[in-house]
Amino acid sequence: MKKIVYISKSSMKYDSRVKNIAASLCKANYDVTVIAEKRFKDLSYSEQREYLIKRLFTISGLYAVEEAFSSTKNTAAKTKKTLKSLLRNNKLRILIIVFLNRIIWNKLCLLEIIKRKPNLIIARDPNTLFIAHLASRLLKIPLFYDSHEIWSSSNLYLNSSRFMQRFWDRIESKITPKLDCIFITTATKKEIIEQKYNLQGVTVLRNTSPMFELDEKRKYDFRQEFDIPSTNKIIIYHGQISRIRGIYDIVEAIRSLSHISLIFMGMGTDVADLMYYVKDKNISNVFFKKAVPPEEVIPTIAGADIGVQPFHYSENIYSETSIKLFECMMAELACIGVSFPEIKAVIEGKNIGLCYESGNIEMLKEKIIALTTDETLLAQAKANAREFKHEYAWETDEKVLLERVYASIGN
Repeated sequence: MKKIVYISKSSMKYDSRVKNIAASLCKANYDVTVIAEKRFKDLSYSEQREYLIKRLFTISGLYAVEEAFSSTKNTAAKTKKTLKSLLRNNKLRILIIVFLNRIIWNKLCLLEIIKRKPNLIIARDPNTLFIAHLASRLLKIPLFYDSHEIWSSSNLYLNSSRFMQRFWDRIESKITPKLDCIFITTATKKEIIEQKYNLQGVTVLRNTSPMFELDEKRKYDFRQEFDIPSTNKIIIYHGQISRIRGIYDIVEAIRSLSHISLIFMGMGTDVADLMYYVKDKNISNVFFKKAVPPEEVIPTIAGADIGVQPFHYSENIYSETSIKLFECMMAELACIGVSFPEIKAVIEGKNIGLCYESGNIEMLKEKIIALTTDETLLAQAKANAREFKHEYAWETDEKVLLERVYASIGN
């Protein structure tokens, strides 16, 4: 049996793309090991077991905690100065967390790869690319690169020091042209990567959701949990809750619409601020629900009527489709989203909802009113989501993955 090591410097808690790729390779009878970061102390959430997840120690694992989910949190309050907070917030973080993390994790990663003697390495993002490239040269095996985003537009890159930004740029520019295969999630991103590095043959491997046949009995009952009137339409935003994803736009758009109930389901850096804002402004038709396990996402969001993608511009989001959009299709929801090319191609191309200009709250409000007051339009959008969701299932995209792997190492 051929062995594959997939390197992802994440905690693998919600990383659906890595999980989909690893599961597909296992299904094709490859022996798969995912090397990840041992970040959270509480790893009690369920994981897929068909592949091995090898978590490697990092300094950040000493202090990492789950993100807060409290509507009473006032982020302006002073934070108690503990050793953990000092490590997070002052210059020691750069010296210790960034520098030592890289040294320790990369050394452990290289040793793990050599020990497993794989036939193929898959690296996810530039923060795994250097060590994956070194290991592939030492073992003389192929290296694939899952570049699922434009790195220079990612939060991790933008929050890094200039030194680290230049470091990632140099790593990607030097190694990318030497790779055996590059996966990217959309045709728009393929064009960006090929132009940036003067490449040809980058492979589009979409970030889609596994096929899910909806069972009416499993639909979550938001009306009962939040005491929502039966006459109200429910709009749901699920996933990472952050400002750049337009969370405040959707709140402002629906706050005066008494026939709408908006639910945020997920976690993120801005969830506490948003909850505080909703409470402070006395907005009564916005509710919050904690993130659910990945296998429960689709039946849970299916309890809503409309899924929303209210993103702000970044190079990544502009050129992406968002797996959350495909999860909404699997849940057979109508959708409202920004008119970025890849998102618009799905929503308007398949007539599953309406699009608006990013940041235009009045236009967003108009689209919400149109879709929630026209029962025929809403019903048709849902029906189209149900009809076309098979075209956006991971089972279609995994064929692209398996063809490239088989061509490289056989089976």
